[in-house]
Amino acid sequence: MPEFKVFPNPVQNNAFTIQAAALQNISAKITLYSLNGQRVFQDNIEANDYGLLLVEPMQQISAGQYILKIEYANKSFATQILIK
Repeated sequence: MPEFKVFPNPVQNNAFTIQAAALQNISAKITLYSLNGQRVFQDNIEANDYGLLLVEPMQQISAGQYILKIEYANKSFATQILIK
């Protein structure tokens, strides 16, 4: 399983970065779910040469805990994040 870093966590200013070497130069589907399973954000984002994805939701997301799901190349990874 590839190592993913999400920062900052807790998220501030409604933007965060995902870093993973496995994501270099590929597109990933990013989905954010509330803890009750409601999808609050989804987008396809292209990672750069360093495996960095900058996630900037267009809408303001309420403060709270969320599940972040990353899908790429028939693989998926999920982690919990906190938005302040």
